[in-house]
Amino acid sequence: KLFNEVQCWISDPETPYSAQKVYSGWISDYEPIITQTQEKVKVNLLPYITELTDNYWIESGSTTFSFTSTDPANMVRNAIANKFNTVGGKIGSQSDAFPDILSVGKELDYTYKSQTYRDVLDKAANLGTVGTYWFVDPDNLVHYRPRSESVIHQFTLGEDIVATNIVKDGKDIANVAVGMFGIPSGDTDPLFISFGSESGGYDGSKIQYGKRTKFFTDERITNLSTAYNLMGTYLDYYNAPFVTAEVVIGDHVYDIESIQPGDTAQIIDPLSGDRLI
Repeated sequence: KLFNEVQCWISDPETPYSAQKVYSGWISDYEPIITQTQEKVKVNLLPYITELTDNYWIESGSTTFSFTSTDPANMVRNAIANKFNTVGGKIGSQSDAFPDILSVGKELDYTYKSQTYRDVLDKAANLGTVGTYWFVDPDNLVHYRPRSESVIHQFTLGEDIVATNIVKDGKDIANVAVGMFGIPSGDTDPLFISFGSESGGYDGSKIQYGKRTKFFTDERITNLSTAYNLMGTYLDYYNAPFVTAEVVIGDHVYDIESIQPGDTAQIIDPLSGDRLI
């Protein structure tokens, strides 16, 4: 039936009596398929994260919400609390404490205008420190965290890793940021900033990869420090090639159930002892 909830649980021979929920969502559509040899129904599921993309942040008829000297985590808390109070649904039903929406240690100004709750989470991640991320877990709780600075998992080629595919991508490298933002209070002109073009700003990246510029536009930003934070965080992340790794971890040698979204990891070459990623 459309909109019925579907949960997926897994267990393995090591833990046969302690299954773990890995997904919850809803039936978005289904299609009966009948041929001469078989009858079946194809069912498509969507996660409850769609509640964040299908609804806009609105309160008392307003779609504009301004924050001054506020940690991005508090922006997320406000948005999720409003979502549950005005829309309901699965996401946001936890207590107002939001135990895993963690501060990133910054106080910034930002104004959200006509944005979905998903937009709010994405922007808050961009306003955080390098690597700040968010996700919704199988119990539909929102997690917003700064990246861990410590290594949680260490995988060794040929031991823990059964197969791997590592990609190094340079097309998104940026070492200069230029931005056109909103009009600060008391001014008449938009805020225009060039960041990283000065001597000493990402010089190593410019020498190795050439000058590469990222352009920002966001009229919701009217504060200089917020603009610098947004552009600086981006350049800190993208001033070098972006490396991604897809690995297959052997369950017989590593407790794969311990690996959670957002965990930091290292891949080690056993022959040289070098950290590959």
